[in-house]
Amino acid sequence: MMMVPAVNGMIDVDARMEVEFCRLKVAFALALYRADEGEYPETLDALVPELLDELPGDLFSGEGLKYQRRGAGYLLYSVGRDGIDHGGHDESGQVVAGEWVADPLDAEEPSIDESDLVIRVPVPPLVVRHGEDGDVKETVADEDAND
Repeated sequence: MMMVPAVNGMIDVDARMEVEFCRLKVAFALALYRADEGEYPETLDALVPELLDELPGDLFSGEGLKYQRRGAGYLLYSVGRDGIDHGGHDESGQVVAGEWVADPLDAEEPSIDESDLVIRVPVPPLVVRHGEDGDVKETVADEDAND
């Protein structure tokens, strides 16, 4: 009976969930910081000790989570299970080099193996396409909705 792949799969899921929890905890602290200060911090160190006792590490890299202040928002990510920093390229293909792909139809083919676990704020406006030509007919949310 071969159970090693099943056990390895469970370990991967457990590690990913732990990293997800750490990312969400930091994202929540970033939201609280912004609510108090009016903007996101330049570094995650500004969250300690007022909002976090300590900065959580990235289980996959053995280092800290990656954070960059970007315009009015930020990029926060874990290097993911391969342990390689792909520069904020998410597994959906919708965030490349830490930036949202302008047109969702231009998103790259998803790749779980060559990606990071990314949180990118703010989320871009939601674009709705109508008709067979795929032209943009309506924008549901504007960029100011995320500020």
